[in-house]
Amino acid sequence: MTRELHFTRLSDIPAEPRRGDWGPWRLDRATRVLYPVKPYRYEVDLDDCTTSAQVLDWIIQVAEKTWADDATIAGLIRALDDVLHPQAHLCSSGASKTLNKAKIRALVRETPR
Repeated sequence: MTRELHFTRLSDIPAEPRRGDWGPWRLDRATRVLYPVKPYRYEVDLDDCTTSAQVLDWIIQVAEKTWADDATIAGLIRALDDVLHPQAHLCSSGASKTLNKAKIRALVRETPR
């Protein structure tokens, strides 16, 4: 008896946004910034996240802070992913793309609370 294997293509699986825990990070919708609740006041300005390089720059800037532990860095990455969807809007298939500020405003508005 031969078993036939069936594979589901990745493109056939609906993308379900994670929309979960961002650790200490919160989204201020009015100003379009991500900020950690504690220990320091620090803002990641989403309006500056128009390219994948700018998003990476924010991640590295936070990673170099003495107060940024692994949970803080991971939370930032999850928040950026949930809000900006960089795989779709900034770097799909390894190709650089850009977001304009109007699209960033729309993505922030669409992010579930």
